[in-house]
Amino acid sequence: MEVALHSGSPSSRKNASGVTAAVTRLLRLHKGKCYTMTFDNGKEFAEHQTIAAELDADVYFAHPYHSWERGLNVNSNGLLRQYFPKEMELVEVTQEQVQWAVDRLNHRPRKVLGFRTLHEIFFGKTVRYIKSPLGVDFEIETARFNKMPNGIFKRQHSQVNPQVFL
Repeated sequence: MEVALHSGSPSSRKNASGVTAAVTRLLRLHKGKCYTMTFDNGKEFAEHQTIAAELDADVYFAHPYHSWERGLNVNSNGLLRQYFPKEMELVEVTQEQVQWAVDRLNHRPRKVLGFRTLHEIFFGKTVRYIKSPLGVDFEIETARFNKMPNGIFKRQHSQVNPQVFL
């Protein structure tokens, strides 16, 4: 399951005590399903023993410059870039927009999971989708985007005529 670690002030998100508090607060409810965690070697994970003890989980660290050791993280960042392109100013992104994108990713069918979603696997439920999310396609001179209901623009990779999806 993917979690948006976007809580607290910007300074508390980069120090060890702020990250420890946020990680334990967000994952405490799912303690029974959280067995391992893999972090990078940033200073913000200096209190990893506290996280491991509070969540009763094993903590691992990836080797520097070995991004494949954190494959899910790298893949998730790429998927999030579909909603927040690199050229987008992230300062104006709201917590609601981040949560909306994370919810979309958690409800996205994955081939590796037999086209089930992370939400279905994590909560042990089967979800049947009966219609597509509402969105409006439109064209801009330099690129084509799909405006999602929460105001995030998703880049389209094929030529699409303006239409409303119901």
